[in-house]
Amino acid sequence: MTVQPRILLLVVLGAILIVGCSGPMSHYAQVERSLLAGNSDQAVQIIQSAKPDYGSKDRLLYLLELGMALHLAEQFVESNKVLEEAYILV
Repeated sequence: MTVQPRILLLVVLGAILIVGCSGPMSHYAQVERSLLAGNSDQAVQIIQSAKPDYGSKDRLLYLLELGMALHLAEQFVESNKVLEEAYILV
């Protein structure tokens, strides 16, 4: 993956985080730092460990953020599964 698409994905993920945030979720700063440092695997782990913070109301947001982080971590099969699950909720 080239640098430009990665930057675009980071911007999209950042926009989702900002727009979709309906409550205080302290893990966003950790996810952002991990992604900016190029550590997508760590970002995935942070999002997964914060799953209870999303609650049932924000399941779509969780799936979108996790799917994008998995994509950045080049875990494409898992990313597709998660994003397909998100698509069903839309």
